[in-house]
Amino acid sequence: RLEIAETGALSWDGRAIRDAELAALLASSVREGGVLHLKTDPGTSYRRFNLVLADVKRAGVTRLCFIGHEQMAF
Repeated sequence: RLEIAETGALSWDGRAIRDAELAALLASSVREGGVLHLKTDPGTSYRRFNLVLADVKRAGVTRLCFIGHEQMAF
C-alpha cells in the first residue's frame, strides 16, 4: 500500500520512504503481480498526486486501486 500524506511525504505499507525508494518498491510490486493500493490524503496537492501517479505508470503497474480519492478536491 502506497500512501501520500498531505505534506507529500510517501509511505509504503506504513513505513516512511524517500522518493528515491519508490521505483524499486513499485518494480517489486509489479514482479509480484499484486494490486497496488494508493491512498492519498485529501489535502495532498494535485501536482504531487500526479507526479507519484506518473512514477506508478513508468513502473508498469497495471493493477491499481485508489482508496479515499473521492475526498480529494481536484
